[in-house]
Amino acid sequence: MLTKALNFQHHYSNELAQSLSSRVRVLCWIMTRPENHLKKLQHVGATWAEHCNQVLYMSSQSSDFPTVGLNVSEGRSQLYWKTIRAFQYIHAHHLQHADWFLKADDDTFVVVENLRHLLYRHRFRLFVRQGYMSRGAGYILSPEALRRFVQGFSTGRCENFSSVEDMALGRCMETMGVKAGDSRDPKQRETFNHLIAPENGKQVWSYSYYRPRQVSASFPLKKCVIYIFYSHVHLFDSITHHFPTFRIISFYLNDLLLILVFTRAANFLKVFLIINAF
Repeated sequence: MLTKALNFQHHYSNELAQSLSSRVRVLCWIMTRPENHLKKLQHVGATWAEHCNQVLYMSSQSSDFPTVGLNVSEGRSQLYWKTIRAFQYIHAHHLQHADWFLKADDDTFVVVENLRHLLYRHRFRLFVRQGYMSRGAGYILSPEALRRFVQGFSTGRCENFSSVEDMALGRCMETMGVKAGDSRDPKQRETFNHLIAPENGKQVWSYSYYRPRQVSASFPLKKCVIYIFYSHVHLFDSITHHFPTFRIISFYLNDLLLILVFTRAANFLKVFLIINAF
């Protein structure tokens, strides 16, 4: 069943998605490291990143994949410095090429079409997933937010004071007067989610800027999920682009990752079993 889902070729016309692709241009840059160039990036590039208007892979070293070498050291303590260098590079070379600039990691999955719909619907003037955006789900900047971020470092108003990238970026955005947008859907539900509910759920809710309105084992997969294993990327790309209306329940059963996909269009349940998820 899994093999069929991954090999299934589905041809459909989505006029709204095609229209928004040219009207809401999204440049996606993915943070990675040398050991993941071949292991993960080929899967990211063959799935969700294909739907970005432009994709850049930012690493400490250049490679034939290709990646942009930022001439920085590797390690968690260097994440914010890598982010600074990446946005400086984009500001210098690609500022006019997009309307929005998405930062994601190589273990993130993004439904780019839904992200465009969010951005188009709200029409933010100044937008950044601020606050700070914790736990690696990614954030997206407008051209003005990107300009202010780079300006913050060129003028000394922002500095590389912490290895905690998401918090430090949020502090800089606050300093530079960049306003945050609300990424929740019209029913006030979060649209950037963990694929699997974390073991320490209380910690996740305590980090949330908005008080959770409801807690459910299932959620609509809207914009983005984080901490996804590269072996699962093709599965979720198939699900998100072949099942237009669906709901996912995912959980662990012993050593199995069990993913249930409900689709309203055909009124049926599809089950995927992924063995030895880790």
